[in-house]
Amino acid sequence: MRLHLAPYILALTLFTAPPARADDPDGSMAAMAADLAHLTDCMAEADGSGDASHACTQSTAKACIKRLDGKASHAAEGACFYRESQIFQKLYRDRVMIGLNWAYWNDNDELGIMRVDFHRLQTFMATETAWHSYAEAECQMEMLHWDIGNAGMVDQPLCMSRLYAERIALLDSLAKQQGWIRP
Repeated sequence: MRLHLAPYILALTLFTAPPARADDPDGSMAAMAADLAHLTDCMAEADGSGDASHACTQSTAKACIKRLDGKASHAAEGACFYRESQIFQKLYRDRVMIGLNWAYWNDNDELGIMRVDFHRLQTFMATETAWHSYAEAECQMEMLHWDIGNAGMVDQPLCMSRLYAERIALLDSLAKQQGWIRP
């Protein structure tokens, strides 16, 4: 069986590329670091529960809007939601990297020697690639009813945050079941 690595390398690049610098609508990169810490803690408290992870969505975006002190334009509010979606994307990529490490190495032989498990790697990559395609299509479908206007500045990143939070919760649950090392 020949293994074609090109699609996996491309997918790995997709999942590990650094995010574009998110707007800093409230003028504080320190606030962005605090938002990252808050969402990291919130998702850890969710502990693999999809329902609990939903409580994390919008939390930092709403705090960002509040920091704008009533001077928030719709574009600035959209930037707050966009920044939150970028943080969720980073948390998702962290989980994918842990999953890739788990999928790549298999230590179940009798000597405990690490060896590459290509089947598990292929399966994990195919699953995450398919999920990523689903998430993009789902948010595009949800945006169809807006047609024109600027509601999408909030709704598009809100949809992605919600789906990333759900996926992070699922990957955390799998990490527990499979014995992955948690982030």
